[in-house]
Amino acid sequence: MRLLTLLLTILALACLDGGLGAAVADPIRTGASTLVFSERHPASAYAAMEQRWKWPTTTDYWKQGGYDIAGESFAAYVPADYDGTRPYGLVVGFSNRDEGAVPSEWTPVLDRHALIWVGANQAGFSRNAQARLALALDAVHGMTTRCAIDPRRVSVCGGPGNAGRQANWELITYPDVFTGSIAIEVCDYYVSFPATPLAGMYSGFLTTPDSAPLALARTRRQVLLCGTQSANHLAKMRGAFAAYQADAFHRTSMFEVPDLASGQTPSAAWFERALRFLDRPLRWTSPQGGTLLDTLERAGFKNVKGRFGPGKAIKPALSDLQAKVERGGAPADDAARTLAAVDGWIRAQVLRCTELSKRRPAQAIEELDAFIATVRGLPSEAEAAELVKTLRADADVVQLGKLRAKVRSLLGNLDQQGRIDPLLKAQAALRAKLGELKAAVAADAAVAAEIEEILLDL
Repeated sequence: MRLLTLLLTILALACLDGGLGAAVADPIRTGASTLVFSERHPASAYAAMEQRWKWPTTTDYWKQGGYDIAGESFAAYVPADYDGTRPYGLVVGFSNRDEGAVPSEWTPVLDRHALIWVGANQAGFSRNAQARLALALDAVHGMTTRCAIDPRRVSVCGGPGNAGRQANWELITYPDVFTGSIAIEVCDYYVSFPATPLAGMYSGFLTTPDSAPLALARTRRQVLLCGTQSANHLAKMRGAFAAYQADAFHRTSMFEVPDLASGQTPSAAWFERALRFLDRPLRWTSPQGGTLLDTLERAGFKNVKGRFGPGKAIKPALSDLQAKVERGGAPADDAARTLAAVDGWIRAQVLRCTELSKRRPAQAIEELDAFIATVRGLPSEAEAAELVKTLRADADVVQLGKLRAKVRSLLGNLDQQGRIDPLLKAQAALRAKLGELKAAVAADAAVAAEIEEILLDL
């Protein structure tokens, strides 16, 4: 009897420890593979989803997304260094195509950041949206039964195209499952918002938003990423970003990728930049104590009426941080995080100045010049400098237009007074000066054209 009791005890301990439980699922292997799961996520059942989403009962569309999990397959990628001894993060992928594999150029990024990828196959845009959303939940459940997954690093990534919208929906509706999202090219705000100040509305995706999930979603990080050559999507994403910011989703960021067109996959560098944002601590504190605002103040920023601006001490403070990073050692990590925090804040200010320039371009240029003068060496310096260059070129065109009008007026007045002949020499000198100016700005076709028109007037 004692022997039987001992054997039963050993069996129970083995089950609790996961020794026997591990045999339920096939052992995970590194690299790319195709997986089939035997269980669904508790939240992916239709009744549970209907309760969470509060779908209209008048439509049968959502009810047509049923499926058998045993008949679904998932594309997975596990970094070669994964051995189960420490938990890895998880990225659940959405695609418009019927394949869930990670883009091949992104796999080195997953390796560097200790992230596993999984995406449902046969879950393209043509499939019922309820099924696509449910399969993402099943992917999380299936991978957590096979791998050591860090629940603080479970994100969803979708796009380009409407798959980005699915990632956006998933995070806002299931912030208890996902801690971050990357929506590429397309995203939505959860309720309808104006397309423009004068006409039209963009539709939301929650008919009756639940305050509890929304409160948790506001603590999650999400990246809205769109190419500058995707004009229609970019305008909507900017609007959605502004709506999230106004609604206290302060951990939402927007990245605009230069020259990326509609339907194109972002480069590995941009994917990594998005992941770094998702991996930032939600409430960062340094060894000296305090939050990000305290860090900005220590780095030389000053709080003026609730808005931070560059103070006199920021340049030497940042130089000191950069020196610590270069020296390495224990202080380097803390210094690098401080620099990243300051850089992220500067990027937010560049975005704010972009909007400010539409109303007060001179003020936007002045603020950007102040940032550029103090953030040498940070990635945000290039973004600020590029915006200033564009704003100055626009201002030059305006000023040259005013100069042209003034010259025309002057010449007209002098002609009426019969005094134009004595000014021919001055006119020749002016033409020579404008010719020099035209040569100096030859690289800017728009400005050169304005000068040419003035020369023709002369």
